[in-house]
Amino acid sequence: MAFENLKDELKENAIELWGRIQESPAYNNVRERYENLSPNAQRGLLAAIVVLAVAGLIMFPYSYFSSSSDNTDQYIANRNLIRELLRANRLAGESLNMPRTVDAGDLKSQVSEMLAAYPLLPEQNGGTTDIDLSDLGPGVAAGKLQVTGVGVKLKKLNLKQIVEIGTDLQSKNPNVKLVGLEMTASTPDPHYFDVLYKLAVYSLPSAFGGGGKRPMPGEPPKFRKEQMQHGHPMHVNPGDISQ
Repeated sequence: MAFENLKDELKENAIELWGRIQESPAYNNVRERYENLSPNAQRGLLAAIVVLAVAGLIMFPYSYFSSSSDNTDQYIANRNLIRELLRANRLAGESLNMPRTVDAGDLKSQVSEMLAAYPLLPEQNGGTTDIDLSDLGPGVAAGKLQVTGVGVKLKKLNLKQIVEIGTDLQSKNPNVKLVGLEMTASTPDPHYFDVLYKLAVYSLPSAFGGGGKRPMPGEPPKFRKEQMQHGHPMHVNPGDISQ
């Protein structure tokens, strides 16, 4: 019932408004000019009015569609920018959390400090020295990484000390790997051994900048084992001793 009353009220208002428009001088002036036009001109004017009305009906929703498309493109651009910023932030955090790498000089200092914690006599510590790792074969090389050999000489160690020190050296730094071990039975007591730990220090070439020190990925290469003969060196895979 209320809807019918509203409908009648709107209809009455529309009729009243149309009556006012017909009584206005401007409407009568336009009407007179239209009636004075030729039939072709009248049809052309009506066609133009229809075209403008249709164009208005089309452009109104198109403007919203175009604005929506622009907003979508802006959203995608902002989303990609945020992803790049998050990726850069993650990479920066990972680089800050990377463990510090060492060169051969740093490693020698660390080894000296480490050995000081073991109950070794001065004559048991043979010190550190630069060594050539070429006798271990091409397995020591790792692509384009530079490899520097450092040897740790110790004398008259028992098997437990050999394993403990070797494990400590292996876990000293991510870019340092224990790649070889030479054991020679001591005299006169063959239950003790003179040991040479062979360490490989991996780093990028200097062309990469910053000294090129980076951690080496993967595990240390495996080496062949040779039968130990009394009084002769024996090449041993460090993993076999730890087992």
